[in-house]
Amino acid sequence: MNDRPPVSLSELDARLSAYRKQQAEEEARRVHHRFLVPRSTLDLASRVLNDLIAAVLIAIAFGVTIDSVFDSWPWGIVSMFVLGGAAAIRNVYQTASRMANDDSERPPQSEAPPNQETVTPSAPTTKKRG
Repeated sequence: MNDRPPVSLSELDARLSAYRKQQAEEEARRVHHRFLVPRSTLDLASRVLNDLIAAVLIAIAFGVTIDSVFDSWPWGIVSMFVLGGAAAIRNVYQTASRMANDDSERPPQSEAPPNQETVTPSAPTTKKRG
């Protein structure tokens, strides 16, 4: 009935490890896109706003702490506010760079999968009623 010889255990092990490696890479790609690449404009806006606010607020908290420990009011807050603003701009720049790199790796949306036909919708027509 079956003319093929049975597959050896070492060959099965190699195939299984290759499959697991492929699955791990796909999962890593999904996680990367889920957490680093916003899916919509609203996600992008909330991510940028979060980067801006978090960096500045944490820096101001450190500034207040420095001022209370060293009794240097308001120089700790002012200096940490400036550093927090710089960190916030850097975070936003990194987020935008990651998104640009991830978008360049994706295939264009207009390409159809190989086994499907592309269907272009017809333009709407206007008829005169009369």
